Amino acid sequence: MNLLIEHIVDLMMKIEHLGDEMYRRLMEQAQTEELKSLFFDLAGQEQEHYRIYKELRESLLVEGLPKLSEEREAYLNQLIKDTLLVLDLSKTITTMEEGVKHALRMEKETILMLYELRALIREEHYPVLDKIIEEEQKHFLWIMERA
Repeated sequence: MNLLIEHIVDLMMKIEHLGDEMYRRLMEQAQTEELKSLFFDLAGQEQEHYRIYKELRESLLVEGLPKLSEEREAYLNQLIKDTLLVLDLSKTITTMEEGVKHALRMEKETILMLYELRALIREEHYPVLDKIIEEEQKHFLWIMERA
């Protein structure tokens, strides 16, 4: 597998792991049962996404992928760096308001990375990523509606 694509899948796994941790922290801070339930559900979905990425990674390791152009690789490397900065911020959240804003940003970053990953893999994997993209979009809307 192309090392950059492997790095993207690893990053997606890290995003889901940190998302799970963040939603669990937000669940503890939530003032209403509705918010607690929302963050509990989101944490569980992040765990499921992590499992799916792990399976996808193993599949991609076997298949191999095409070489990327220098420009595409540079763009993806910068996107990864930016996403890592967002992830680092998740460790400094101290209030529900910060947590909600950060959760929305993480969901957007995840969707962007998924579209980039989708453009790099074989069509047979599209349904798996399309399902996760749809779920991440729902996460974004759920957070906007309830927080």
